Amino acid sequence: MKPSRSKPSAAAAKGPGGAQRTQPVPPPEASLAPAPSAALRFSLLALLFLAACLPFLRATQQGFVEWDDDWMFVKNPNWRGLSEPNIAWMFDTMHMGHYQPLSWLSFALEYELWGSIPERMHLVNLLIHGISALLFARIATRLLDWGSGARPGLESAAAWTGGVVAALFFAVHPLRVESVAWATERRDVLSTVFLLTCVLCWLRTRDGGGGKFLWWILALAAYALSLLSKAWGMTLPALLVLLEVFPLRRVPATLRGLAASALSMWPFVPLAGWCAWKAMGAQESILAAVSWEEHGLMNRVAQASWGSAFYLWKTLLPTDLSPLYELEEQFDPFARGYGIAMAVVLALTLGLFLARRRFPAGLAAWCAFLILVSPVLGLFQSGAQKAADRYTYVACLPFALLLGAGVTHLVRRRQTGLRDPLVRGVLAGLTLAFAMLGAAAHAQTGIWKDSESLWRQVLAVEPESYIAHHNLAVTIGEQGRREEAIALEVRCIELRPGKGNVDARHYLGALYQRSGDTEKAFQTWLDAFHVDPEHAATLNSLDGEFGRRGERNKLLALFDEVLAKEPGRLGVRMEYARRLLAIGRGPDAESQYKAVLALDPRHVPALVALGYLYELAGRIAEAEPLLTQAVRLDASNVDALTELGAVRAAQNRMQEASMFWSQALTLSPQHPRANALVRQYSGAGR
Repeated sequence: MKPSRSKPSAAAAKGPGGAQRTQPVPPPEASLAPAPSAALRFSLLALLFLAACLPFLRATQQGFVEWDDDWMFVKNPNWRGLSEPNIAWMFDTMHMGHYQPLSWLSFALEYELWGSIPERMHLVNLLIHGISALLFARIATRLLDWGSGARPGLESAAAWTGGVVAALFFAVHPLRVESVAWATERRDVLSTVFLLTCVLCWLRTRDGGGGKFLWWILALAAYALSLLSKAWGMTLPALLVLLEVFPLRRVPATLRGLAASALSMWPFVPLAGWCAWKAMGAQESILAAVSWEEHGLMNRVAQASWGSAFYLWKTLLPTDLSPLYELEEQFDPFARGYGIAMAVVLALTLGLFLARRRFPAGLAAWCAFLILVSPVLGLFQSGAQKAADRYTYVACLPFALLLGAGVTHLVRRRQTGLRDPLVRGVLAGLTLAFAMLGAAAHAQTGIWKDSESLWRQVLAVEPESYIAHHNLAVTIGEQGRREEAIALEVRCIELRPGKGNVDARHYLGALYQRSGDTEKAFQTWLDAFHVDPEHAATLNSLDGEFGRRGERNKLLALFDEVLAKEPGRLGVRMEYARRLLAIGRGPDAESQYKAVLALDPRHVPALVALGYLYELAGRIAEAEPLLTQAVRLDASNVDALTELGAVRAAQNRMQEASMFWSQALTLSPQHPRANALVRQYSGAGR
């Protein structure tokens, strides 16, 4: 039957291509069944909240793991409390490669309430996750009714059923474990709860009800809070345009329609752009971003395709989940697995596009997934992972919604709705499936109980992970199990012998030293030096060993050998100069710093080091321009600010000195040199 050319009725709607297509009218008993009563809705949502929390409950008895938790909480004092310097640090820092001031504030508030208790941090993560499940159920209910062509704001029993099913699938899935059970990933659950709040408020601006301006303000406020928790909501404007096409059907899927919808999202765009800029800066601040020379376009396309297929597959069959899926050192985009992934993604995208008129929800869900996951697919690669379970926390919501849409469609089609035997059978089957998913999530949560369990799981899934070998070696080595740790480090070095794995060589030397084999330790550190002569821990160990042997000058000779072959190694020159200073050879250190600046006049650490050297020697006139230039090049360099303040104090320009020290302490409240200078000049009454 051809669609009518006249204005469509309530049962007609526009497909994603803009063409009108008649929606089949569902049976009145099912389609017009009202929403559950208020008491029943409250009971459903309460059960949903409990079901969302139950699989992860054992996390509330677990501590920190040595996988970012140590650097985030144990070794970092700046999150402990809501003092003014701490809050300033939270809004300025890119610590561990993320800009997340609101997440830091949540940790600080907890610290004020009960101190540094990881079990309670996990509990808060769990509660936030449960709230996200409730919010997603409300969003899903609205979208499922809207997608069926119902009047905006109408909530039917069918949509409620589908919405709860979608939220349960999202909430109990084992892929959620990493975000919920890992203290570090508070940013995942916190940013998501605000992102879902934003979408729910935005939907209220589209349902034709009153208070549209207020709902816009609330949506923007929630979006800002989400971005201040974590950056992954940056693609929200594109997602909202997609929702306008389907299931809202407010605009046709034409260039003109998409452009008009995109323009209507302009209030979100500045926030999204700012967030993307901060996210890129955060990754660059820890040198996590992988260059295009190291990881070319074809590599990134292959990795993005692999990630898309991987997340879809793990959503359908969540087995062999791991805290780390390591990116290969020798990445081959034409390897079989990557080729299959690219073929699958291409075929799935093309198939859903061709079926868009008969199955618009499939194409919409796939496009929504790609939009949400795009920032972490590897197109802008950072870090050593090629995928991560936590990246699905938001990105796989469209798959859950698609399942809910299928249940809603079934309930609407059956004459007796929820009383129909087929519907009840499907719901019983889904209940069993969700119980199995929850059990798998419970088991997966258990691997986060301690560091050893965590890294053994990685090795069980990826036996050739060099990162897991090293981290497990450190974990058990600190427990005194040295022989096992040595075997792990030896294997780790075999798997990745190059510069990027010099930590393993250094720790292997430390294990030999603790075992009493100082000669083997010494040779291991020498090997580490030749792999990476800038590795600070190795240099310190060699310095100590040469000192014990009364041969400290031999370390300097090693530097000379490296620089004779590679005079442009600026990092080596900086380390050389530091050690020259340590033994009182200031003029030789000065020569090395000058050599660095001759090769790179904008090298901030060399400017600061040489300026400090001149300052100590009383050569204030020579120190001032160097430190001024360092601050001009990097206004967040705490050492540069501190020493420029010292130079100003030496010139009796105390107001300027105080300003620079104040900036330094805002960035690093515990900075010893800045604090010492402030005490020194305050005590002198100057």
